[in-house]
Amino acid sequence: VNVGDLGILRDSFGHAEFSASEKTVEQALTNYLNGIDRKDSQGRAQSRLMIKGIARSERPGTRQRREAAYVSEVDKEEAYQVGVYAARIALSGENGFMSTIARNPDLPYKVNYDKILLDTVANSEREFPQEWITPDRVDVTDEFIDWALPLIGTPLPRFAKFKEIYNPKKCAEYVPVEDRK
Repeated sequence: VNVGDLGILRDSFGHAEFSASEKTVEQALTNYLNGIDRKDSQGRAQSRLMIKGIARSERPGTRQRREAAYVSEVDKEEAYQVGVYAARIALSGENGFMSTIARNPDLPYKVNYDKILLDTVANSEREFPQEWITPDRVDVTDEFIDWALPLIGTPLPRFAKFKEIYNPKKCAEYVPVEDRK
C-alpha cells in the first residue's frame, strides 16, 4: 500500500525526521484501512477491512522509548556511563566530540567508552545489517539474537502460560447487528 505523501520534514543534512512529519505511516495506514478516503452517500467511511469494526494502531517503539519499565539494566547502566564519559569530555575542555560505546569483541559481554569527532559522524547513518535479516525478510537471524541478548540482559521477563479451558457454549453464534436480517 502506498501511503502517499506524509509531509516529511528533514533535518539540516536532509535526513527524514519521521517523528516530526505532518502525519505518520501508522496514521496513514489506519486511515486507509478505515476507508477515510472513500465515503458513501451519507458521508460514512467505507472500510477496507474484511471484518466489521475499525482499525486502530499504536506507533511501534513509542512505549519502549518513553517508559522506564521497558529499559534493561544493561541499557540503563550503559546510558549512564556514556553520559558520565560525555561530561568528562566537556569538563576537560574538549569540544566537537561525541561520547561512544564500543563493544569489546571478546566474551563475556563488555563495552568500552570513548569519543569520536562530531565531523566524523555528522551526516552519517548506520543501518541494520542485512545479513541479520532472514531471506524471507520477516524475521531476524540467530546471529542477531546472539548479538542482542547481552544488551537485553538477564533475567528475561517471565510471562505466564495459561492453559486454555473453555466452558461449554450456551449462546447462539453472535451475528453483528449490521449483518442480521
